[in-house]
Amino acid sequence: MIKATTAIDTALDQAWVAADEVQSLIGLLGFCGQVLIPGRWRMTWSIMALRAAVHRGFAPMNSFWLDELGWWKNLLSNWNRVALMVPPEWLIPMHACDSSPFTDASGSEAEGGAGAVFGNHAMKFLFNKEELTWLPICDLEGLACVLWIWVICTHWPEKISGMRFEAWCDNQSFCGAVNSHKSPAPSLQILLDILHDLQARYSFDLRLEYV
Repeated sequence: MIKATTAIDTALDQAWVAADEVQSLIGLLGFCGQVLIPGRWRMTWSIMALRAAVHRGFAPMNSFWLDELGWWKNLLSNWNRVALMVPPEWLIPMHACDSSPFTDASGSEAEGGAGAVFGNHAMKFLFNKEELTWLPICDLEGLACVLWIWVICTHWPEKISGMRFEAWCDNQSFCGAVNSHKSPAPSLQILLDILHDLQARYSFDLRLEYV
């Protein structure tokens, strides 16, 4: 982790990063991504930098790459030093509504809102008029899920750290985004970025099955 942080600092201090430095940086981040579950998905601009460096011998630093490396540096500096290394088959019971974080949202104009459960904890809230007007149901489903995960991590981190969860979701777009760790929709990608950050900081994994 120290090597990765040092490599990030070196890159951040340069307007042009040499090809060998980009390659080394990606190798270090790739290693970190094997420990921090979602970390390996936050390398889009580093990969694009490598592509440019292969042809030119260097890669220009831009605001997008700067933000990506800043995210990595912040994560590696504040990581709780807990890693989820349990084999994938050690999932808690699939779709166990009493032990997995479940959410559901409604975009109904009259009573649009969401509810969530996790063990003996529950949450409910209503969407405001602007959210119901401008956000499609996939975004509302994602918003409910990410907000609930954030609440769990903030108040009961010991109940989620080091665990793998499987839950049902009735929105196929959000299921696909969570399971593939990416989305072409900017709004969903923003939610995924927040979810990835929580997963890395609190060492848990979440998978959704569409119903």
